[in-house]
Amino acid sequence: MVVDLAEALAVIGNRNVISDAAAAAECARAAASTARVNVEINLAAISDERASLEMIAETGKADAIIRRADQITATVREQIRG
Repeated sequence: MVVDLAEALAVIGNRNVISDAAAAAECARAAASTARVNVEINLAAISDERASLEMIAETGKADAIIRRADQITATVREQIRG
């Protein structure tokens, strides 16, 4: 997963290109956020309650990716500031 690689690079990456780790994390964040919104808008059209609940539960994965991406970007910013 992109966020896993960005997380690893934020810690061990070359300081001169560390912003690439933040850029990757932000791309992963955008993808997860967009996917979550697409699921949310389509939930209204799903009549199967069980399937709907399963999809709602899956949006938690997107939330976790978003939180991790935010942390990676914050870590990179701290490293840039020194």
